Amino acid sequence: MKRNLPNALSLLRLAAAVALLRLEPLSSGYFVVFTLAGLTDALDGFLARRWGVCSQLGARLDSVGDLFFYGVMLLGAFPVLRLRLPTLCWYGVAVVLLIRAASYITGAVKFKCFTAIHTYGNKATGFLLFLLPYVMLAGDVLLCLYAVVVIAVAGLSSLEEWLIHLRFQTYQKNRRTLLRRPMGGEQRENG
Repeated sequence: MKRNLPNALSLLRLAAAVALLRLEPLSSGYFVVFTLAGLTDALDGFLARRWGVCSQLGARLDSVGDLFFYGVMLLGAFPVLRLRLPTLCWYGVAVVLLIRAASYITGAVKFKCFTAIHTYGNKATGFLLFLLPYVMLAGDVLLCLYAVVVIAVAGLSSLEEWLIHLRFQTYQKNRRTLLRRPMGGEQRENG
């Protein structure tokens, strides 16, 4: 049971993301499913580490679940955000997406696999993105300020991930930050 629960939570997040596609963004039903999906994101990795049942399959399910969940969330939020955020914010989003794409392409070419790193910056970006629909209920000024913070954190974390891919000769999926030496399960490497 313990061995399969984290993976089941990741699969539940994928199912919740599919359900979000059918719900009206920012409706009460949307928030119930969205919050449930966010809880699965918080719990799957925590439980896997706590119970010592981490696996390569689980890590991939978590990454795919995250990408799909946040992609669906942003797809649903886009029509509202398009009207409420200034053009300058969208240029920032485009820059972040370009850096993130460069990071993924670099990782795919260099390491021959999909490369998502569990850095502190990526975790912070995920948390801030998770809060976005709730902040969308606030006024435009708060939403714009929040969007600037999310774009800045996402940009810095994307740049950090890209630099990790460029600096190291092996895939560093559990490296928490570029700025410190690896610990525990992280690989040590001079680059």
